[in-house]
Amino acid sequence: MCDPQKSAKGDHVVYTVIGEDEHGPFEIQRRYKEFNLLRSTLFQRFPGLYVPPIPGKRKMNNTNQDFIEERCFYLNMFFKQMVRCPYLYHSDELKLFVRPQQDVERALTLLPKLNNQRLFEKISPFYSIMGDIDNSSLQAINLNINGFCQQCRGNLAFLEKFKK
Repeated sequence: MCDPQKSAKGDHVVYTVIGEDEHGPFEIQRRYKEFNLLRSTLFQRFPGLYVPPIPGKRKMNNTNQDFIEERCFYLNMFFKQMVRCPYLYHSDELKLFVRPQQDVERALTLLPKLNNQRLFEKISPFYSIMGDIDNSSLQAINLNINGFCQQCRGNLAFLEKFKK
């Protein structure tokens, strides 16, 4: 990945991303703001799971050659780390980024909102603590939690009386 190129106007830089997915090889050019949008979208849609960092924004002097090369290095690291995470590599968000059917920014912002159930279904396979929990195991865990909460309420009442 890389080969940074300044735009015709010189007001931004595009970075070339070369890779391969289940549909074959691809080569795309993306601006920093598209990488930033991808990362923030992944961060929102995979809460609690690792999403690699990207270099921070910079308002001034962001077309300086040294800065561009450094940013290129860190964007490359971001992409390499991201494709090593199965939940990110196989995500719809990454597919939209590398093979968009429309403008990348529009595609990422128009992704449907995830309700709690869909979000749970999407991320739970990637939490090792979840494991293979069936309904009876989940009910037993829930009973233990409820019992603990009742015990805490009883202890709190005892402590309130003791305090007086």
